[in-house]
Amino acid sequence: MGSSLPRNEQLKSSDLVLSIDSLAHSYTLCFVLAALYSNASIAFNSVAGEIVDFALATTGVSPTIIIASSHTMSDYHAQYMGPQLNPLVKLGRFFQTRALESGRMPSSNILSALGGSGPVSEQALKNLRLILVSHRAEGDRNNQLTSDQLTDFRIMTGVRLAYALTTGKVAGAVCQTNPYDYRGQRGFSHFGPPLNSVEVKLVDYDEKSGNEKAIEGKVRTDHKNNYATPFSLEGILIIVIDPHIWTRCGIW
Repeated sequence: MGSSLPRNEQLKSSDLVLSIDSLAHSYTLCFVLAALYSNASIAFNSVAGEIVDFALATTGVSPTIIIASSHTMSDYHAQYMGPQLNPLVKLGRFFQTRALESGRMPSSNILSALGGSGPVSEQALKNLRLILVSHRAEGDRNNQLTSDQLTDFRIMTGVRLAYALTTGKVAGAVCQTNPYDYRGQRGFSHFGPPLNSVEVKLVDYDEKSGNEKAIEGKVRTDHKNNYATPFSLEGILIIVIDPHIWTRCGIW
């Protein structure tokens, strides 16, 4: 899992990784194991799960990397970040969003400080450089993060995010966005390209099965190792811009 991140964002021995998602989630467990392999420090607390209070779960620790679920981040945004978008903050967000769209992470300034990040302590954000967010394919689609929410997190916390699609039948993630991918779009954000440990295929429905969706097909993933359990992601649209360049395709 550590190799799924760009070189500058990969796990280091100087990192302190805080997981506020359950270790029963394979994505969380794989990143924690990858952090241990990289000689990074791991922080645990009594608050961990798919639905937790982001502020309470990060109290008393100053991590460099946080692992959280999309449900936790979505609830936190709706409760604290959305109401804080007053006219002055919206003005600052406009200019910083333009910086993100041009491909560069905006620097912190007085306008972003006015927006704040809710009740999260300054200690929790002091050394933070990356937030790893995952959405379970079996979970509620309403808990997916939108592009606007991801943009708000980047602006108001000043850190990069990687957003992944996961499932219990795949160790780690099916696909994950690049932390340097700041592209925005309407509605839910994309999940980025498949990881190098997963193959994504388009498979037809059996026309003899009587399934009315026979002409639509489905998404099937297979691991490249002997520990894989193939499964299908139905109801999730995959858009391939160039079938020969996987880094430009994403599951939406």
